[in-house]
Amino acid sequence: MKNQNIIDKGKLFSELTKNFSIDSYETDLNLYYQFLEQYLPDYLYKYLSVSKYSITALVNNTACFSNPNLFNDLFDSGANLSKKGLKERTNDINNATLKIKALYKTSTEIKFIYNELEQNKFFDEKDYRTKHQLLRQVLCNKENENIIRYNNILSEIRFKMNQIYSNTGDQNTNRLFGDITDNVRILCLSESENNSLMWAHYGQNDTGICLKYSKQKILKFLKSRKDIFMLPICYMNTNFSFDEISLELSPLQLLNFFMFKKKDWKYEYEWRLVKYCPNYEYNSHFHQNFVDALFVPCTIPDHYDMDFIEPTAIYLGVKFDINSFENEELKKYQENFLSYVAHNYSKIRTLSVCDATLGYYVNNL
Repeated sequence: MKNQNIIDKGKLFSELTKNFSIDSYETDLNLYYQFLEQYLPDYLYKYLSVSKYSITALVNNTACFSNPNLFNDLFDSGANLSKKGLKERTNDINNATLKIKALYKTSTEIKFIYNELEQNKFFDEKDYRTKHQLLRQVLCNKENENIIRYNNILSEIRFKMNQIYSNTGDQNTNRLFGDITDNVRILCLSESENNSLMWAHYGQNDTGICLKYSKQKILKFLKSRKDIFMLPICYMNTNFSFDEISLELSPLQLLNFFMFKKKDWKYEYEWRLVKYCPNYEYNSHFHQNFVDALFVPCTIPDHYDMDFIEPTAIYLGVKFDINSFENEELKKYQENFLSYVAHNYSKIRTLSVCDATLGYYVNNL
């Protein structure tokens, strides 16, 4: 059954990545593409409501990659990274702050770090994660290496900050997000264009559209990027867990953060593209490894439109109505849509209800 195939693909991919490492990245990358060649369906689909965003994306061949923190599934992208809770990690930050404040008058090195933190308004900051980022930014600055290396207090604090950095899972909330999820954007696709639940949930109750993308164009797109990867969802009722998260995980290993969802969602038959941001290659003089780059505060919007591939076909929902563009917000996009349809007539498909099978029938215009 198709349902079982989806679950198997996710499990197979999870098993594959368990043997990956940063040291074998090039070899792993070849295995990753072999997996996609073998298991990626010939076509994937994106369900969209009719809006200025979806019409703009259709006309301009763009796609919206979203912050997983905003997903409607509470447990999506919820890998468990550690046994340290938020309270314990916050205490570590507070203790480090107290030490620096208490000792800066007795040590030239600590005073130097104190002044740099003060310039960055570290001591005024209330948010734990921001304080952690600011402190690590100063302590891991290569220009400060000699100052920190020969000061036992600062070395100890940096070691503790790296422990916190490794333990970003939060056991005090149901959603076990690490800081890393703030620095990725995700595009979700489905294996099925005739999924009534998908049309209802994401196609605005059958009034929206669905874009069809070809496997070969997706693979070509992926191979042109070093910051975007694709994976099948693994549907389970338990979160993935890193027993000892390393600071040298490869981009392929990190995909485990984003590939597990509860079995309730298996009807989606989901594959997703994960964009890491910022691209660590453009920040190599700041970062020693890939994971480190992902803890730099992200400046990319939560809903990020970027260039994507051209769809092979466009499906119009059963209740799609061109008159829906008449409302004030969409009226100016009606002309863009009609112009697109006129120039891409051969791509347009419509759906009608097939009563006998309680499903949809695809009609070519």
